[in-house]
Amino acid sequence: MQFTILGCFSPFSPYKGACSGYLLENGKIKIMIDCGNGSFANLQKFIDYKELDCLILTHFHSDHFNDFDMLRKAYQLLHQNGKRSNPLIIYAPAEGEFFDKVSSYPELFAVIPIEDSLEKDIRFGEMVLRFFEARHTVACYGIKAKKGQKKISYTSDTSFFEMMADEVLDSDYLFAEASLLEKDTEKTRHGHMTAKQAGKLAQMAKAKNLVLTHINPTYNPHILKREAETTFEGTVEIAKMMKTYK
Repeated sequence: MQFTILGCFSPFSPYKGACSGYLLENGKIKIMIDCGNGSFANLQKFIDYKELDCLILTHFHSDHFNDFDMLRKAYQLLHQNGKRSNPLIIYAPAEGEFFDKVSSYPELFAVIPIEDSLEKDIRFGEMVLRFFEARHTVACYGIKAKKGQKKISYTSDTSFFEMMADEVLDSDYLFAEASLLEKDTEKTRHGHMTAKQAGKLAQMAKAKNLVLTHINPTYNPHILKREAETTFEGTVEIAKMMKTYK
């Protein structure tokens, strides 16, 4: 398995940056996770977008969803030009107008509510995906992917809660949101974690590696890394644009 950072910033993307978007691959299987500003263009630096097997939208905030319209227009052209006939599988929260929007193109997309897939194994070849419920201001879901004994987990946007450690237990790589510095702890009520809390989660989950993502461009990333290291004994990295973790 490998996990590529297509975008890792929030609430906006800096110069040469992009908002949340990731590419999960295992052999020929290619899954895009979230589709924030700039991430769809970056996806095409790694794969041909028509080769996607699945798109997962963890929630419908703009920094995770804005490039959906770009992808949708690309897939409309593929369909019109006869270059792809099978609908792209999309998993998304069954919440309100945005779910209805994504579902309104049945010739392009086969949309499955994440809520219908909780507690179920979703198999893509030898790789198995599972969703878990995050704690955010809207319906939002984290993802864990396993192949054999190897495991990659992504929290999406969430406040800290101890039971999440059970969901991401024994991750080889834990990609955890770290939207806040410790001085901003009161803002965690908006459904985000501090870097220190991300470190605590990784420590409780016995993760091997912690990668901090969902980074505020106005913060010093070295401070985020240092705060996470106060609660996690393993390796801490700041997510790096266009880097692939294997």
